[in-house]
Amino acid sequence: MFYDIREIEVSSFTISLEDGVVEKPKIVNIKSKCFRVLKDGFWGVFIGNVSDEEGIEEAKRNLIARGDSEIERCTSKGRYEMKPKIPPWDVDLEEKVSLLKDLHRSIAARSVKISYIESLRRFRYRDSDGSEVEYAVPRVGISIIAVEKGKTLQFISKRLMNVGGFEKLKRAFELSDEINEVLPKLVNARSPPAGEMNVLMDSKLAGVFIHEAFGHAAEADHVLQGSSVLSGKIGERIAGENVTIVDDPNIEEFGFFPFDDEGIKAERKILVENGILKSYLHSRETAKKLNGKPGNARSEG
Repeated sequence: MFYDIREIEVSSFTISLEDGVVEKPKIVNIKSKCFRVLKDGFWGVFIGNVSDEEGIEEAKRNLIARGDSEIERCTSKGRYEMKPKIPPWDVDLEEKVSLLKDLHRSIAARSVKISYIESLRRFRYRDSDGSEVEYAVPRVGISIIAVEKGKTLQFISKRLMNVGGFEKLKRAFELSDEINEVLPKLVNARSPPAGEMNVLMDSKLAGVFIHEAFGHAAEADHVLQGSSVLSGKIGERIAGENVTIVDDPNIEEFGFFPFDDEGIKAERKILVENGILKSYLHSRETAKKLNGKPGNARSEG
């Protein structure tokens, strides 16, 4: 029998400014504990803030039938704590509100809503093979929605989200500069011609297309379910020779994580190299079934 225990604590703070009016701050604290048991090829799961022994027993009670599940067995140990230069929780509320007001004044639009977000995620993972990892990662961000009316009513949304502390918000005014440049063009823009044509995408839009059109299809659980267009195409050409796609959780941007949600150390993984499909995104279970490498497991919460 295999079991694992995943503990997550998330504390977050959000405050918004809409059309010059400061809204009531929102403080959220979440603590959860998830127990999984794998026995006779079938998973049992229990979620609750109980002792380890009780949680494992409850997960065992949730085993319903035999199955064909098995996982890549490995042992991970490690600890990581990101220490921001300016811890956001040490910054006065007045300074956070002042930033929102300064941003609001810098944007020329009919209606503007700006939100400041900070959070701290603590994660701990243990399993019956002796794995024990934990990490703590803070995140901060600014979100802006601006609305203007010209020939049409248009809105634009911009976000700056990152791991780290309050120091990462020095670039926040780049958002207002972008909005002031783009929003007038949107409200006065003509409808584009219809039909098939070549397009030139910036890196942000290209990233969105890769995420939606390729990223989800590269998730190995979808491959096993037969719902992915990439099923059975490892080693085949799926794109042009100039296309290489890499998944790297070690880049310290908003999607950063030092360990995945099954305790595997995060590593850079080449998914497509010069147009050839090289790998899927794997959990321990899909890695075992498809002879892949784990490290991409993500859980809800």
